[in-house]
Amino acid sequence: MDRERVAVKEGVGGRGVPPGVVQDRRMSYSIEQLRALSDDELVAAHDELAVFTQVGTQYYVDELNRREQERSIAASEALARSSHRLSVTNTWLAGLALVVAVVALFVR
Repeated sequence: MDRERVAVKEGVGGRGVPPGVVQDRRMSYSIEQLRALSDDELVAAHDELAVFTQVGTQYYVDELNRREQERSIAASEALARSSHRLSVTNTWLAGLALVVAVVALFVR
């Protein structure tokens, strides 16, 4: 993706940006552009801006929530796999019970 960049002139460095540092001309990406970025590009863009950004406590709370969500998703997927195995096993046992019942009818 082609991003317009402009070098901050020596001694100007607006808003805490050191002189000579290259920064983006726009404030942010459009939704379409943001979704088109790869994970590596997003990480690089974040790391580029992180050195000039002051974060509040919400930054850490958001990261904790993201990690909790990942753990919850993993637990949910494990539960879904277990449920699937149980359903398959139950189906086989029901089929076996049907076969035994039919055989029992003819054995008498």
